[in-house]
Amino acid sequence: MVKPSKKEKTVVPTAQETDKTVSDSAIFAASEGRIGLRIHAKPGAKKSCVVAIGDSEVDVAIGAPPREGAANEELISYLMQALGLRKNELQFDKGAKSRSKVVLIETKRLTMEEVRQKLQGEIEN
Repeated sequence: MVKPSKKEKTVVPTAQETDKTVSDSAIFAASEGRIGLRIHAKPGAKKSCVVAIGDSEVDVAIGAPPREGAANEELISYLMQALGLRKNELQFDKGAKSRSKVVLIETKRLTMEEVRQKLQGEIEN
């Protein structure tokens, strides 16, 4: 008769794996109370606007060329205007030189649902 081992491995997801499942959506709760936006940037458009809010990314057309950081500056400026935030409340987490970006919102004035509603309102405009 074989006894079961007392040292059976219990699989516990790490904090990184837990964050990954939470942050798979376009708008997600980031660490330390921040809100994360997963953005797919489309530079070179006539004007800046939210094109769509998908399951995994927010598509944003940017009215600036992708040169010398002009598109990134326009993206931050547009998000400031659309969400009613100050520049110091927005920062790039990932993708400053890529079309797929993660922007963190550090404010207590907005919830994730309010961010989603404001971005949804920008689609219709």
